[in-house]
Amino acid sequence: MGMEADSGVEEHMPTVVVAVTVVKAERLAAMDWSGTSDPFAEVVIGTAVRRTKVVSKTLNPEWNETVRVPYEPAGMGVGLGSGGPGAAAVAKEELHVVVYDHDKGLLGGSKEFIGAVSLDLRVMPVGTQLR
Repeated sequence: MGMEADSGVEEHMPTVVVAVTVVKAERLAAMDWSGTSDPFAEVVIGTAVRRTKVVSKTLNPEWNETVRVPYEPAGMGVGLGSGGPGAAAVAKEELHVVVYDHDKGLLGGSKEFIGAVSLDLRVMPVGTQLR
């Protein structure tokens, strides 16, 4: 995972783009009757969500996919950090990687929660890489 500077839409509201490479997961829970899952991951910062592809019928998916998520650190724009450290501001400072099982349905797909991990972006300097 890395963070890169990027210019925002407006000059007074700079944003950062967080590049997250979702590599793999191991020993996931079997969510389907066949004893496997069809996992995908969602990378979430605030209201921004990016999704990996679905890997069918496995408990050990390998995505090796990089997604880029916009992130506005507290104090860099209007709203975040301007009214004290409220719960909404703190939620926008966290990166969540959530793994779901994809289920095919008559009216489109649905998803079942498998697991998640969260990281506090406030303590991660630009250029941080985690494995």
